Amino acid sequence: MLAEMNFLTISTFSANANIWTIIFLMVAGQGLFISSFLYTKKSYFKKSNFFLATLLAFFSLNLLENVALWTQYLMHSPHFTNVTLSFTYLYGPLFYFFIIYRIKNDRKFNWKDLFHLIPFFVFNYRMLDFYELSSEIKLNILTKQMPYSVNFWTFFWQYLAIFSLLMYLFLSIREISTHKIESKNNLKKIMLSFALFCALIALYFVINILMNLNVHFDYLITLIVSIFIFQIGYFALSEPKIFDPFLYKIKSKTKYEKSNLSNKESIEYLTCFEELMEKEKLYLKKNLKINEVADTLSISTNHLSQALNESSNKTFIEFINFYRVEEAKKMLLNPQFDNLTIEAIAYECGFNNKTSFNKYFKKIMIVTPKEFMNNYKIKHFHVIK
Repeated sequence: MLAEMNFLTISTFSANANIWTIIFLMVAGQGLFISSFLYTKKSYFKKSNFFLATLLAFFSLNLLENVALWTQYLMHSPHFTNVTLSFTYLYGPLFYFFIIYRIKNDRKFNWKDLFHLIPFFVFNYRMLDFYELSSEIKLNILTKQMPYSVNFWTFFWQYLAIFSLLMYLFLSIREISTHKIESKNNLKKIMLSFALFCALIALYFVINILMNLNVHFDYLITLIVSIFIFQIGYFALSEPKIFDPFLYKIKSKTKYEKSNLSNKESIEYLTCFEELMEKEKLYLKKNLKINEVADTLSISTNHLSQALNESSNKTFIEFINFYRVEEAKKMLLNPQFDNLTIEAIAYECGFNNKTSFNKYFKKIMIVTPKEFMNNYKIKHFHVIK
């Protein structure tokens, strides 16, 4: 029967591109660049970065296959059709291992961890029949000249992909919520991006199951992947603490390499600094400078800066704003200050304006001052009730 069919040939197609495919191609390039950066950079969290880099690389390769399909380059190499389809079953495990090794950096890879890859290998085994098809048959399937059978297993694997993403999202959230780790707030930003990605991917699969979508709807899933890659790229470049909070410790050691300040002195200076802040509340002073605090403690500005950076991994400004936010939290919940606006409280705590106050408050507390107050009122109301 196949011999009687009028097969299309590779020479029938000419490659073409549009603005969307060019944009997606650039996004894929960015994803591969970031993954290469994470693979090669020296990091305390090298294992964790390896899994994140692999995740980004697979995202980007999947995006490249889609671009090849839309530009018809895939018609010239039909054997590459669906080679990245099985990556869907790796996204969840890779993200989960990224979280696991970010929390437990000294964890050793166990052979039992390979069980997470079972869906990936089983799916590829079931796809062997398709992979072994001739280029002519694949070409006609791509152009819908020859229908490809849709059966129970087609829907099973799509539902399994949805379940896999949501399950590993849940496991990752549970790991973060049950462990105390550095930069937890920053790590939650990546978690939020991945949660959005999982939800939209699941929605796409459901719509694809219920409706007969044409190839142009694939732009939706590609746009989702693109947004995720851009978010990871933004976090990697603008907030590197997400990937390696110890990077600053390494830098500070290099910066203060010639300093004669001992670790013991550094801890003592930090303790004196914290006691001074809590007792005198110098952070309430607007435009407080580090040299003013250093003079009060009778130590050099450089030694105070070094003590803060090395012993707490925070800068002077980060320390001061942390104390100011803590003071603001007390005032926001104290009925004695109900007559003050949020902006007035910001000034009382040492901030120069409401914008910077909101920025640092949300950075530390994840919510705005107004949301913080509303959350407290809701919890307080339920307790009274």
